[in-house]
Amino acid sequence: MRYNNAKLYGYKIGHTALVEDKLTFTSNRSGNVNRVVTTRGTINVNTLLYDKLSVGDKVILFAPKQGKRYLSLITLDKEEFHLG
Repeated sequence: MRYNNAKLYGYKIGHTALVEDKLTFTSNRSGNVNRVVTTRGTINVNTLLYDKLSVGDKVILFAPKQGKRYLSLITLDKEEFHLG
């Protein structure tokens, strides 16, 4: 319940991180999965964000106040991408 309230009302905490690695998994059943490994953990991203990021980039990851799953990511170009 606290996670849903934090997500609904926009209570977010920003964590700075560096991009360490980029991975792509392909499968006949599930399609492509793009993952970015950061100093804060591994996150699944869409293809547009995957192509935009490169190893060594600094990003800010936003998580809800009560929870561990990341909601959005901001690059140094001040572009915000929402994570699924």
